[in-house]
Amino acid sequence: MNYVFCERNQLTSVTYLFVLYTADLGGVADKHGVNSHLRRRLSLQLYLSGSARQLEARDADIVACMEDIVQWMATNRGAGS
Repeated sequence: MNYVFCERNQLTSVTYLFVLYTADLGGVADKHGVNSHLRRRLSLQLYLSGSARQLEARDADIVACMEDIVQWMATNRGAGS
């Protein structure tokens, strides 16, 4: 059995490009009061925190945030190339 060991902070050039490409998305999420986190597997996680009652009232916020992110991605499709 072969094992590959990598340092926790080691990132590939693809990861660096993804981080640079998505850097502005935090601002899009902030505009809607939605928390964001760039995941290790090249994905963006959006989330809200609060009580169930508070979160029910925020459904529109996360939907609007996702719509703005879709628009941002369509606009920035060629970024970095």
